Amino acid sequence: MHMFRRRPRPSTIIATAALVLATSGTAIAAAPGDPFKLGQDNRINTAPTSLAGTDQVGRGVLNVTKESGGVGPAMRIENAGAGVAQPGLLIRTQPGQAPIQVNSDAGKASGFNADKLDGLSSTDFLQPRIYGDGGEVLGKGGGKTVLLSAPNANLGCDTGDIALSAGGNALDDDDDLNGITPFKSSYQIEFQDNGAPSKFRANIICLDAAQPFRG
Repeated sequence: MHMFRRRPRPSTIIATAALVLATSGTAIAAAPGDPFKLGQDNRINTAPTSLAGTDQVGRGVLNVTKESGGVGPAMRIENAGAGVAQPGLLIRTQPGQAPIQVNSDAGKASGFNADKLDGLSSTDFLQPRIYGDGGEVLGKGGGKTVLLSAPNANLGCDTGDIALSAGGNALDDDDDLNGITPFKSSYQIEFQDNGAPSKFRANIICLDAAQPFRG
């Protein structure tokens, strides 16, 4: 005598398959409007998920806290898209607002390349340029003082630059150097023009601190 098994109903098969998928941890594509389920993958195609709020204070609209135990980050952001324009994180703020804040005793970010923050690397920066300038002044002789300065001997650096050093030279042996006075962007050299009127030369060395970068 043959025994015949009863075939399960279609509704029973569907319910069983759904239960297996739900308990196996396999991600099931969601549709717009589906609730966000914790403890499992939530995937949705061709539709963004937005979270907006008003008047939140301190902890923000979304707060993620990882309790002690385990390893790894509290939040992971991964963009697996290929091609251009695929950033891992986009941050936008109002003008003048900091894009990110960290605690003052935080450690260094591993693998963080600061050269890529502004699209520039160390090769795009130049060391400050050092340049020199100066001129020649005619004295009046008779032991009178001759001042070599920015107005008459070009002993001044460009605006914002720094004067590193300066010096002068009296063309006649009987003239005297009284002193050199330094300023932030200039120098003043004082000579005594003895005897007949003679010429005095000066030179200044400046640091191009105002424009140290490649334009």
